[in-house]
Amino acid sequence: MNHIQEPSHQDISLSLPIKMGFKALTNFLNTSFAGHSIGKTNSRGKEVNYFKIHHIDAEPSNLEGFDMELIVNLETLTTLYKHRELQISVYVSMKLDVSSQKIYIDAYKMDSEGQGWIADHLLKSVLNNFIYDRIINDLNIELRPLIDEKLVELNKKLAANFEINSGISILGAIQTVNISHFEIKNDTIWIIINIKGWGVIDVENLDL
Repeated sequence: MNHIQEPSHQDISLSLPIKMGFKALTNFLNTSFAGHSIGKTNSRGKEVNYFKIHHIDAEPSNLEGFDMELIVNLETLTTLYKHRELQISVYVSMKLDVSSQKIYIDAYKMDSEGQGWIADHLLKSVLNNFIYDRIINDLNIELRPLIDEKLVELNKKLAANFEINSGISILGAIQTVNISHFEIKNDTIWIIINIKGWGVIDVENLDL
C-alpha cells in the first residue's frame, strides 16, 4: 500500500514575479559612475585623466543580439579635446545562470564611431578597458550571497513573530529562495523568485 504524505498546512511554495524598469537601473549606474574620471597610467607612471562621465542612460537595444543599450555621456579632459562632449553606446546581452544564481553579461559591444579619429582612438584604448573592468563587472551579479544575507535577516524576524499590523503577526521560516527566470522585455527587467518554507499568520485582534 502506498502512502502519500500530504503537505503541512504551514508549508509555503510561492513563485513571485518581480519587474524592474530601466529607470531603476539608470539610477544605479549614475549613482555608481556619474562624475567619475577615466584615465590610465602613462609611460612615466603618472595617472592621466581622459574623460569624465556625466550621465548613463539604459535604453532598449535596437541592435540584434543585444537586449540593452547603455548610452554613456562623456566630457573630454585632454588638452587638445578639452570640454568636448561625446556620446557612446555600449550594447549588452544579460543572462541568468540558474545553477550558480548569477546574472552576467553574455556579450557586449561598444560603438564609438563618428567621434573623430583621435577621439575614437582614445575611446577604444582607454574607455574600453574601463567599460569592461568596471561597468560590465558591476552588471555581473552573484545573487546567492545577497539572497543568503537577506534570508538570515528575514528569518530572524519571522522567528520572533514578525508583526505586520496591529494584532497581526507572522511566525515562520523561509528555507530556500531561488531565481528561476530572468528576461528583459522592452524597458523592463523581469525576474521570477521561487520561495519555499513554512509560515503561520497569527491574528490576535480583529478590530482592524
